[in-house]
Amino acid sequence: MKRNYTVEFYRFITIIFIAIFHFGIQYTGKFHWPKGGYLGVEFFFILSGFFLMREANKDKIKGESDSKLSVNYLLSKLKRLYPDYLLIILIFFFCNIFKDKLFSAKYVFEWLYKEIWELLFLHDFGIPDIHMSVTSTWFLSSLVINSYLIYYLILKNKDLFVGFIAPVTTILIYAYASRKYGSLSIQGEYSGIFYGALIRSWADICMGVLSYNFYSFMHKWLEYEKSANIKKYKKIIFLFNLIEIYMIVSCLYIINIGFKLDDFNIVIPFVVIIVLAFLNITFISRLLNKKIFKSLGEISYSIYLNHLLVSTILTVYFPNRNYKIMLIIFLIISIVMSYGTNKFIKKIINKGQR
Repeated sequence: MKRNYTVEFYRFITIIFIAIFHFGIQYTGKFHWPKGGYLGVEFFFILSGFFLMREANKDKIKGESDSKLSVNYLLSKLKRLYPDYLLIILIFFFCNIFKDKLFSAKYVFEWLYKEIWELLFLHDFGIPDIHMSVTSTWFLSSLVINSYLIYYLILKNKDLFVGFIAPVTTILIYAYASRKYGSLSIQGEYSGIFYGALIRSWADICMGVLSYNFYSFMHKWLEYEKSANIKKYKKIIFLFNLIEIYMIVSCLYIINIGFKLDDFNIVIPFVVIIVLAFLNITFISRLLNKKIFKSLGEISYSIYLNHLLVSTILTVYFPNRNYKIMLIIFLIISIVMSYGTNKFIKKIINKGQR
């Protein structure tokens, strides 16, 4: 499967929604558009599940043990995530040192002691009052933990997981979350054993796993229809174009609501948008599937990590300014900074590989 630039574009736009949501709350203390910007996290969990299933299908044929393949998968994921992750944690650390003038070995030791869970991606497992330098990294913790577990279960018994475990647990989790929380804005809420974020990400990643299987089925079916009846195929493509537009509009509408049961209605549109992007058969998916959007997708992860630092600095040192102007400044700085940190990390990695 070639790199899909439509998905890269969607990743960037979704990250921008998340960043705007966080900045609005932090800078003004109230919600602005998009009020449901936090739902962008669902897109990334689902997309991660899609890629996870694709990798599991490829790795299973290698003939190695399930445990070895699972550990290798986890290590490869950490290798991709950790450099940018560690960099932003260190930046926050040094910013706090200079801001509070805490130049002492004792402070460094205490910070390392408190930081150990976050450094290991385990801070969102369920232990209460865990220290987090970068609060948005709860997403990465739950992603890493659940990705490893789901990947292993797929290797052990793909049919059981895809046919029973994934759909049943997803339905149960969404039903439970809708009753208990009334929205998908669950993160540090205690759900009985784990934080709400862990069960939220499990359901979303499972949806991504199921969406990959749906994509595989649709891809084969469309190839058959294209060769068997071209007129019917064109009608199907026309219908899919209408469906895609409807799903995109639905997402924009739901993201503008926020903190209501409508949150759960965004899952299916995200699945459909992702599947259609990879099928690359609609007008929008073909229009966006251009290499020009490659760089946008590449910095989306960096923006996710960096934007809270930028937001905090603007809130502390430039408070009570015009929100719209500060929002533009915030986005520009976040994007430029993320482009810089992304290039820096790539340069370091390339040097290490020589």
